[in-house]
Amino acid sequence: MFNLKKNILVGVAVSPENGIEAAQIDYNNRTVLKYASKPLAYDNARKEIADLDLFKETLQDLLLEIEAPAGSEIAITLPSVLFKVVDYPASLGEDEIWLIIRFFKTMTLA
Repeated sequence: MFNLKKNILVGVAVSPENGIEAAQIDYNNRTVLKYASKPLAYDNARKEIADLDLFKETLQDLLLEIEAPAGSEIAITLPSVLFKVVDYPASLGEDEIWLIIRFFKTMTLA
């Protein structure tokens, strides 16, 4: 897992539904010491944060709000990248389904 030199971890999460969240966590005791969140515009069509400058500013504000210690380890989670969606007819045969699965497996290995 984590090899932390300090017992405080700062977790930051970005999601389209919840905006940006930050938590100061006592890793040794497995407890959340402080938590804060703020709305953040997210472009669902492009699968990206709408305004990166605003993101940086909001992140700094949250880190100050939870009083994140200087030099803290920070773990950040971001939304998934855009996944390509393809529609197939429900009438596909088993051989056709396996062909599609093999095709997508070769694409992810490249």
